[in-house]
Amino acid sequence: MIADRTLVCACASIILALGGRAKAGSLVAPLEPLEGLIGTWEVAGRWEGGEEMWARTTYAPILGGRFIEGRTFVRDGAAAEDRPVSLRYQTILAPSDEPGVYLAHNFKGDGAYEVVAQEVEGTGAGAALVSSWRMGGGMGGAMVGERLGLPSPGEGTMGWEVRVTPPGGAERLVLDAAWRRVAASADPEVARGAIDARLGALEQVGGTWERSTAWPDGRRLWARTEVSAHPEGSYCGANVLAREGSDDAPETLGETYHRYRTFYVAGDGGVIREITFTHTGDVMEGVLGAVPNEPNVLVVTY
Repeated sequence: MIADRTLVCACASIILALGGRAKAGSLVAPLEPLEGLIGTWEVAGRWEGGEEMWARTTYAPILGGRFIEGRTFVRDGAAAEDRPVSLRYQTILAPSDEPGVYLAHNFKGDGAYEVVAQEVEGTGAGAALVSSWRMGGGMGGAMVGERLGLPSPGEGTMGWEVRVTPPGGAERLVLDAAWRRVAASADPEVARGAIDARLGALEQVGGTWERSTAWPDGRRLWARTEVSAHPEGSYCGANVLAREGSDDAPETLGETYHRYRTFYVAGDGGVIREITFTHTGDVMEGVLGAVPNEPNVLVVTY
């Protein structure tokens, strides 16, 4: 790491209005229908073709409850501990402008990023989170439909159905399984690889950074940024914690809060895309780039 390298990104160059923070650990009103998801879940099932699968997902409120983050680890094949586990998805669930519809920002282990709309259907015990998307690659443009039962807080199971409709073909059920709630535990051990060469500009800013600056009105702002790569190096993520007030006047210090959750993914044309979720509930997307004649500076253009 270059010690004097400057990271100019959302945590340092973008000034957002403060206020309206949710109490830590709670969810803002639009996300309350998803409260039952919070916690750790495991599923063991069998695909249509007979292949076994195992997965573990943990959902947690982030950014003062304005978003939910999910981390999904997957083991393909029989649930034997000697089989490799991968961090297959990191998902940020965000409210949309339409009640009962949520946007799942999916960051995939292969480096892809996509946004899928998920809608709540039904009420009470019959409520489910329903979504559909078109698959590329080996799926040949098939439509995939997913139905995830919405449990009440503390409920121990939730149903999960996946259906596939190939182009010109009939819909078929390819997975019918149930997630069960389990005790929270450390993330599974996963294989690690080198960072994607297209994200090389971020390799030197990995780690933890701190800075102290001031708002235009003179109030101090302290921030800590932690930048890390996906275990397989396919994308990078960052968390920014912040605290306002003066260390010299402890009575002015506010609580440390989660200010930004950011992901960096490789985009078309060699660019690095930045997707940032903020403590005010906003989602910002920009492009990260170098500054001419400033080899130690990165800047985000929104």
